[in-house]
Amino acid sequence: MLRGRGILAAIRFVLALVFIYAGAMKLIDPGTFALAIDSFGLVPWRTARVLSVALPVLEVAGGLGLACNLRGALFLVAGQLLLFMAVLGYGVLGGLEADCGCFGLDGTAPVGTEELKAAMLRDAFMLGGCLWLHVGRRRAEAPGRP
Repeated sequence: MLRGRGILAAIRFVLALVFIYAGAMKLIDPGTFALAIDSFGLVPWRTARVLSVALPVLEVAGGLGLACNLRGALFLVAGQLLLFMAVLGYGVLGGLEADCGCFGLDGTAPVGTEELKAAMLRDAFMLGGCLWLHVGRRRAEAPGRP
């Protein structure tokens, strides 16, 4: 059974895999991901094209950093999750019929506010995992702890 550090390592590993996979799927077809970004109407098309490569690269970097337990990786992943949740919230509040593009796009996924809400909930769970990792690290670094 997993305890203490084992649970933290499992959470870190799962988050790392999710971010590496999500980023890699988007990097396979950045043009389609640019369309997903553009569907939210938050940035000009040129910026969407740049973000369609930059965001997945950051996702993969954050995932690899978590996998290697590098300092700053948890902050990078948590920051991305907050950004993603803000954009998804914008889509939900605006009633957008958009695909979040979270794990790449295949053209067959349903789109709409219910799917955006589900993606937002998934991101909230991952953010909770980040918080758990942060707290676990702080406890491990506390004076007097073995």
